Amino acid sequence: MRDSFVFYRSFINAIEELPPEEFKKIILATANYALNDIQPDIDGVNKMAFNFMQPVIDSNNKKWDETRKKRAESGRKGGQAKQANARNAKQNLANQAVNVNGNVDVNVNGGGNVEKTTTTFFNFCKNLGYPVDQRKAEELETGLDPSWLTGEFHFPEYVAGLVKESYSDKPETEQRRLFIHLLSAEDRRADFPAWREKKITETAKEEKRQQEKKAKNNKPTRCICGKTDLWEQDDEILCRECRNKCRFNNGVMRWEWESLGATA
Repeated sequence: MRDSFVFYRSFINAIEELPPEEFKKIILATANYALNDIQPDIDGVNKMAFNFMQPVIDSNNKKWDETRKKRAESGRKGGQAKQANARNAKQNLANQAVNVNGNVDVNVNGGGNVEKTTTTFFNFCKNLGYPVDQRKAEELETGLDPSWLTGEFHFPEYVAGLVKESYSDKPETEQRRLFIHLLSAEDRRADFPAWREKKITETAKEEKRQQEKKAKNNKPTRCICGKTDLWEQDDEILCRECRNKCRFNNGVMRWEWESLGATA
C-alpha cells in the first residue's frame, strides 16, 4: 500500500472540463488505483481520461516498488555483512562477468541464439507506414519516456502526423528518412507533451459534447404527474396538464422536472 502518488498537470488538463460530480468520481478512482491498486468502475469520458493516466501511474508505481525492494534488500544485507565483505562479493561478481563467454548460445524452441523481442516502438513505426529495422527502432527508443509509448496519442503518431502534414508530396523513401530524423530531433521531443495534452483535452471535450447531445436527445415523453401531453418551448418541455416544466441540466447531463427537482 502506498501513501502518495504524483498527479501531473496533464492529468488536470484531461479532466478539468468534467462536471463536478464526474470530476470527483475520476479523482477518487485514480487515487484508489494509484494508492490501493483498485481497478475503477467507470465509463465514458472518465474511462478515456483514466486510460491516459493509467500507463504513467503504472510506470511510477513500478519504479516505486523497485526502489522499495532495493532499499529493503540493502538494509537486510547491511545487517548481515560488513562493508569489507560486501566489497569482496561485488568483486567476485565482477570476475564472473568477465569470464562469461560472449558467444553463449541459449536453446530456445530447439534453436540457438535468443531471438530479440520486437519492441513496441518497432510496431508503432510499422503500423504508421514508416517501418524501420529492429536495431534502429531500439536506438530511437533509448532515452524516451516510457509513457510516450503508451495509451492514445503516442510519440511516433505525433511525428508521423508532422511528416504527413508537411511532406506528403515527397517520395516514400524521403518521408521515411524524415520520419526517422524527426523521431530523434530534440525540438520535436520537447514539443510532444504539449501536443499530447492538447489532443487529450480536445478528445475529452468532444466526447463530452457527444454525451451531452445524446442526453439532450433523450427527451422525456411523460410528466412526473403521469400525463403524456407535453410540448416543447424554447429549451423547456412543459406538461399541459399540471403545467410543470422540464429543463436540461448540463452539469449532470439529464432532463429534470422543476417540481421537487425530479429526474425525467
